[in-house]
Amino acid sequence: MFRLKLSNHFIICGAGRVGSKVAEELKERNIPFIIIEKNPKVVKKLKSEGYKVIEGDCLDEDVLRSANIEKCKGVIACMGEDEDNLFVVLTAEQVNRKIITISRANDESAIEKLKSVNVDYIVMPELMGAKEIANIVLKEMVESELKE
Repeated sequence: MFRLKLSNHFIICGAGRVGSKVAEELKERNIPFIIIEKNPKVVKKLKSEGYKVIEGDCLDEDVLRSANIEKCKGVIACMGEDEDNLFVVLTAEQVNRKIITISRANDESAIEKLKSVNVDYIVMPELMGAKEIANIVLKEMVESELKE
């Protein structure tokens, strides 16, 4: 299998709603990364936008190796299924014990499982969104009270 010559980069596993936004943010900050995505239509779109993409299943260790996981800085598991994210970070840490692991959690029950395998960072997008909304509401409440 073809192997990229990247090093000290991040690997984004899954380019759905969350993964594609992570890619945008990393690109804006000039952080080196590659995306692994199995949907050919999404791969084509991402490549047309100038992203480095490997078409394949990131649950396959050979696909992770083709992204040069041995020399990467970290793996970001952004898939829609918690089990898939858990499997990716477990596989990634077996191949490269020095990497940073970041995983999306879709259900609160997954957080403890991800913690039990020592994932470095766990993000639950819905929870973060809810907190952001609550902060906006609180800010608006305080500002309206100050005006009165």
